[in-house]
Amino acid sequence: MNLQQLKELEDLKEKVSEREGYSSSLYEKNVLPLLEKYKNDFAEKVAAYFEKSGFEVEKIGQNSTITAKYKELTFSVEKSLHLISIQEGFDMRANIHIRNRGYAGGTMSIPDDEFLAAKARIQHQLNGIEKNIECYSNPEVYYEYNGRRYGDAEELINKIF
Repeated sequence: MNLQQLKELEDLKEKVSEREGYSSSLYEKNVLPLLEKYKNDFAEKVAAYFEKSGFEVEKIGQNSTITAKYKELTFSVEKSLHLISIQEGFDMRANIHIRNRGYAGGTMSIPDDEFLAAKARIQHQLNGIEKNIECYSNPEVYYEYNGRRYGDAEELINKIF
Protein backbone atom coordinates (compact mmCIF):
# COMPACT_ATOMS: atom_id res chain seq x y z
CA MET A 1 0.00 0.00 0.00
CA ASN A 2 1.18 3.49 -0.73
CA LEU A 3 1.21 6.36 1.76
CA GLN A 4 -2.00 7.91 0.43
CA GLN A 5 -3.84 4.61 0.90
CA LEU A 6 -2.44 4.18 4.42
CA LYS A 7 -3.58 7.72 5.29
CA GLU A 8 -7.04 6.98 3.91
CA LEU A 9 -7.29 3.87 6.10
CA GLU A 10 -6.18 5.82 9.16
CA ASP A 11 -8.83 8.47 8.47
CA LEU A 12 -11.49 5.76 8.22
CA LYS A 13 -10.28 4.15 11.47
CA GLU A 14 -10.51 7.52 13.19
CA LYS A 15 -14.08 7.96 11.96
CA VAL A 16 -14.93 4.44 13.24
CA SER A 17 -13.54 5.35 16.66
CA GLU A 18 -15.52 8.61 16.79
CA ARG A 19 -18.78 6.92 15.74
CA GLU A 20 -18.22 4.04 18.20
CA GLY A 21 -17.96 6.59 21.00
CA TYR A 22 -21.17 8.28 19.88
CA SER A 23 -22.90 4.89 19.54
CA SER A 24 -21.83 3.92 23.06
CA SER A 25 -23.08 7.19 24.53
CA LEU A 26 -26.46 6.74 22.80
CA TYR A 27 -26.68 3.18 24.13
CA GLU A 28 -25.99 4.36 27.67
CA LYS A 29 -28.37 7.32 27.39
CA ASN A 30 -31.29 5.73 25.53
CA VAL A 31 -31.11 1.93 25.71
CA LEU A 32 -29.80 1.07 29.19
CA PRO A 33 -32.53 3.06 30.99
CA LEU A 34 -35.19 1.28 28.91
CA LEU A 35 -33.69 -2.12 29.68
CA GLU A 36 -33.78 -1.25 33.37
CA LYS A 37 -37.36 0.00 33.07
CA TYR A 38 -38.44 -3.27 31.44
CA LYS A 39 -36.74 -5.32 34.17
CA ASN A 40 -38.33 -3.28 36.94
CA ASP A 41 -41.72 -3.29 35.25
CA PHE A 42 -41.64 -7.07 34.95
CA ALA A 43 -40.57 -7.44 38.60
CA GLU A 44 -43.38 -5.18 39.83
CA LYS A 45 -46.00 -6.91 37.71
CA VAL A 46 -44.90 -10.45 38.57
CA ALA A 47 -44.89 -9.54 42.30
CA ALA A 48 -48.42 -8.11 41.95
CA TYR A 49 -49.48 -11.21 40.02
CA PHE A 50 -48.29 -13.51 42.81
CA GLU A 51 -49.84 -11.34 45.54
CA LYS A 52 -53.16 -11.30 43.69
CA SER A 53 -52.91 -15.11 43.40
CA GLY A 54 -52.60 -15.46 47.20
CA PHE A 55 -48.83 -15.93 47.47
CA GLU A 56 -46.65 -14.36 50.15
CA VAL A 57 -44.16 -12.18 48.28
CA GLU A 58 -40.72 -11.11 49.52
CA LYS A 59 -38.50 -8.67 47.64
CA ILE A 60 -34.77 -8.89 48.28
CA GLY A 61 -31.94 -6.53 47.31
CA GLN A 62 -33.60 -3.66 45.43
CA ASN A 63 -36.04 -6.14 43.87
CA SER A 64 -33.19 -8.09 42.24
CA THR A 65 -34.79 -11.24 43.68
CA ILE A 66 -38.46 -11.83 44.35
CA THR A 67 -39.64 -14.90 46.22
CA ALA A 68 -43.28 -15.98 46.12
CA LYS A 69 -44.49 -18.70 48.50
CA TYR A 70 -47.75 -20.53 48.93
CA LYS A 71 -47.48 -23.35 51.46
CA GLU A 72 -44.71 -25.58 50.01
CA LEU A 73 -44.83 -24.04 46.53
CA THR A 74 -42.05 -21.52 45.96
CA PHE A 75 -41.15 -19.39 42.96
CA SER A 76 -38.11 -17.16 42.71
CA VAL A 77 -37.60 -14.42 40.16
CA GLU A 78 -34.06 -13.09 39.67
CA LYS A 79 -33.01 -10.12 37.57
CA SER A 80 -29.63 -9.62 35.96
CA LEU A 81 -28.51 -7.19 33.27
CA HIS A 82 -30.42 -8.62 30.30
CA LEU A 83 -32.06 -11.70 31.82
CA ILE A 84 -34.90 -12.56 34.17
CA SER A 85 -34.90 -16.12 35.51
CA ILE A 86 -37.91 -17.76 37.11
CA GLN A 87 -37.53 -20.92 39.16
CA GLU A 88 -40.23 -23.15 40.56
CA GLY A 89 -38.56 -24.70 43.58
CA PHE A 90 -35.21 -25.85 42.18
CA ASP A 91 -36.44 -26.25 38.61
CA MET A 92 -36.01 -23.58 35.98
CA ARG A 93 -39.41 -22.37 34.82
CA ALA A 94 -38.41 -19.60 32.41
CA ASN A 95 -35.52 -17.52 31.13
CA ILE A 96 -36.66 -14.21 29.77
CA HIS A 97 -34.22 -12.08 27.82
CA ILE A 98 -34.63 -8.34 27.65
CA ARG A 99 -33.39 -7.24 24.28
CA ASN A 100 -33.17 -4.16 22.16
CA ARG A 101 -33.40 -4.00 18.43
CA GLY A 102 -29.95 -3.52 17.00
CA TYR A 103 -27.96 -4.20 13.89
CA ALA A 104 -27.31 -7.91 13.54
CA GLY A 105 -24.52 -7.64 11.02
CA GLY A 106 -24.43 -8.42 7.38
CA THR A 107 -22.41 -10.01 4.66
CA MET A 108 -19.64 -8.41 2.72
CA SER A 109 -17.37 -9.37 -0.10
CA ILE A 110 -13.67 -8.82 0.32
CA PRO A 111 -11.70 -7.76 -2.74
CA ASP A 112 -8.38 -9.39 -3.55
CA ASP A 113 -6.49 -6.11 -3.43
CA GLU A 114 -4.95 -5.58 0.03
CA PHE A 115 -5.91 -1.89 0.28
CA LEU A 116 -9.45 -2.41 -1.02
CA ALA A 117 -9.91 -5.37 1.32
CA ALA A 118 -8.78 -3.35 4.36
CA LYS A 119 -10.96 -0.43 3.30
CA ALA A 120 -13.97 -2.74 2.78
CA ARG A 121 -13.56 -4.25 6.27
CA ILE A 122 -13.35 -0.84 7.94
CA GLN A 123 -16.27 0.49 5.90
CA HIS A 124 -18.35 -2.57 6.84
CA GLN A 125 -17.56 -1.93 10.51
CA LEU A 126 -18.51 1.73 10.11
CA ASN A 127 -21.80 0.82 8.40
CA GLY A 128 -22.69 -1.46 11.32
CA ILE A 129 -21.96 1.30 13.81
CA GLU A 130 -24.13 3.74 11.83
CA LYS A 131 -27.02 1.25 11.81
CA ASN A 132 -26.67 0.81 15.58
CA ILE A 133 -26.72 4.59 15.99
CA GLU A 134 -30.06 4.59 14.16
CA CYS A 135 -31.37 1.84 16.45
CA TYR A 136 -30.07 3.49 19.63
CA SER A 137 -31.52 6.87 18.66
CA ASN A 138 -35.03 5.45 18.82
CA PRO A 139 -34.66 2.19 20.78
CA GLU A 140 -37.14 -0.67 20.70
CA VAL A 141 -36.93 -2.91 23.76
CA TYR A 142 -38.83 -6.16 24.21
CA TYR A 143 -38.97 -9.36 26.22
CA GLU A 144 -37.97 -12.59 24.51
CA TYR A 145 -39.24 -15.91 25.81
CA ASN A 146 -39.02 -19.22 23.95
CA GLY A 147 -38.02 -17.42 20.77
CA ARG A 148 -41.04 -15.11 20.79
CA ARG A 149 -41.09 -11.37 21.41
CA TYR A 150 -43.36 -9.70 23.94
CA GLY A 151 -43.79 -5.98 24.44
CA ASP A 152 -46.02 -6.28 27.48
CA ALA A 153 -44.99 -7.80 30.83
CA GLU A 154 -48.51 -8.84 31.77
CA GLU A 155 -49.02 -10.77 28.54
CA LEU A 156 -45.75 -12.58 29.15
CA ILE A 157 -46.57 -13.36 32.80
CA ASN A 158 -49.91 -14.85 31.72
CA LYS A 159 -48.08 -16.94 29.12
CA ILE A 160 -45.60 -18.33 31.68
CA PHE A 161 -48.12 -19.03 34.45
